[in-house]
Amino acid sequence: MILANTKIVPFTGSRAAHKLWLAEAIWGHRIERQSTSGLLLEFLSMAEGMHRQGKLLEHELGYASYMPYLSTQLRNLLFNNPSVEDIAQESGNDEEAWHTWLTRMREVAVVEKESQRDFAYLRERFDSFQSLVDLIALLRNITLDPATTRGWTYMLLFPIGPTAFYDERSLKRGKEGFERTRTVFTRTGELAYLMLSRARNEFRTEIANFLSVAFEPTAPKNRLLLRLINGGHADLGEEKSGTYLPYATHPAFDRMAQDVLALFRLNLPGADTFAHLGPLLAFHLLLYQFESANAILGRDGLPALICEILSPRPNLVRRAAVASHNDNESLGAQAVERYIEQLLGNDEELSRVLADEHLSEVDKCEVLKDRIKALFALDQQFDGTTLEQIRTEFLRIARKAYTDAAGDAVRSLSTQCGLASGPPNTGMRLQTNSCAIWCMST
Repeated sequence: MILANTKIVPFTGSRAAHKLWLAEAIWGHRIERQSTSGLLLEFLSMAEGMHRQGKLLEHELGYASYMPYLSTQLRNLLFNNPSVEDIAQESGNDEEAWHTWLTRMREVAVVEKESQRDFAYLRERFDSFQSLVDLIALLRNITLDPATTRGWTYMLLFPIGPTAFYDERSLKRGKEGFERTRTVFTRTGELAYLMLSRARNEFRTEIANFLSVAFEPTAPKNRLLLRLINGGHADLGEEKSGTYLPYATHPAFDRMAQDVLALFRLNLPGADTFAHLGPLLAFHLLLYQFESANAILGRDGLPALICEILSPRPNLVRRAAVASHNDNESLGAQAVERYIEQLLGNDEELSRVLADEHLSEVDKCEVLKDRIKALFALDQQFDGTTLEQIRTEFLRIARKAYTDAAGDAVRSLSTQCGLASGPPNTGMRLQTNSCAIWCMST
């Protein structure tokens, strides 16, 4: 079994920063809802950052730290530059267009350094202002999730080169610079990177060789991005770290690495590989969640995954697929409850206190509350005047915390990798294991 045969990596950070340390202890910090594009770009951002340190996919049991790109000038040009086309059309000549636009960008650009407000360097790189407008329009066409309602600092590009692997940011109040956020990059992509970093050495080495080619800054498509940036390379953000993966080894790590390697070995043209890498990572994160939950529940391996091809009428396979999906989706909540039972049950001091006939129920309740807060870093008060009431209330809190975060991620990952879909023309989104494309190499 997984938990019997692997070493649990200790968490060395501060649990006090978390409202409840529970799902993180089982699956890591953290699996949360994340778009496929966010998952892919966060994974690539971390991988490229480690590559710059010469540590790409080195075996890592602790916190891996890296500095992501910000690509501030590129993002201002693409996403904070609404008047560029109008200026090109309305200006009487090229000189007027350049002057009007450069003045406008100096006013509206959001930057960390004042030197980044000056875009005059672009005049030397383009034969005409219209040439700049055409390149901006071309690159805007590869925006990922263009229909998102989030602000321009969250907009992502298809990863045609490392300059496009930039970190998300939110605007500071008053639009005077940026601040870090975890809205799009929720750490799930970083968790995928850590999973690969703990796969077998031969898998990691070959994957790193493939990724190193994609991270080459002099590649033609990346040079297209660098043409819009002053100084020859994108600016960097502050160091990021703190993502935690609890298992030193796990069957899911090698399984993910084998499939990622199989994808790279196809030698698809250009960056086409990345169009498939995002859903593939989502698929293996989902399997990791299922298998880890199964292990907590005392079961070996993966649960059954029954898949179907949708048909006009319900049939036996569809009913089995729905049942399989519902069973698997409930595994996480069951694992959380079992983990709580195990941790409290194995606490010898707590067991001794609760069995002490000389202590009152009130005293025992206070001890149980204190131990729950200590073991799970719970930062909220909860009611209960009996031991049973306290256990019931804590389980309610734990279920809700799981459902809102890791449980929500399971539903999201299922949809992103194509393992689940909702029937059309219905108000209720009942997901089924449908049209799954299995690309596992084993």
